Amino acid sequence: MPTDLRFEYQVLLGRYDIYLTDSATVQVTDATLQTGTAEIDQKIRAVLQTQRGEWYLDTTQGVPYFTDVFKKNASTQVVGSAITAALKRIPEVIEITEMSVTIDASARTSAVSFKARTTDGTFLVQEEI
Repeated sequence: MPTDLRFEYQVLLGRYDIYLTDSATVQVTDATLQTGTAEIDQKIRAVLQTQRGEWYLDTTQGVPYFTDVFKKNASTQVVGSAITAALKRIPEVIEITEMSVTIDASARTSAVSFKARTTDGTFLVQEEI
């Protein structure tokens, strides 16, 4: 199982990725910036993977997992609303057209699937949270 660490830095002439592999080899490559649907997909996944308050530069970003999602007897409506609100902060997301939240309390798992209308079309996302 690879556990590569990746860092990104910017110099005057462009952007580069630094990779530190399992064998402690450092690789420097040109970074490719995502655009279009790939960029929007990346932004959606970043929001879903960020706990609200986690990013010190903007503590309002992310999903309030600890306060609204990961609690006993969480409501699917509250979880859906929390995720919808976080996604609507992405400038390219116009609206969430469908939202489905499934909570299995006995297995302590939950999943969300939604359709988002964006500036580049419609996204269907299914994610276990």
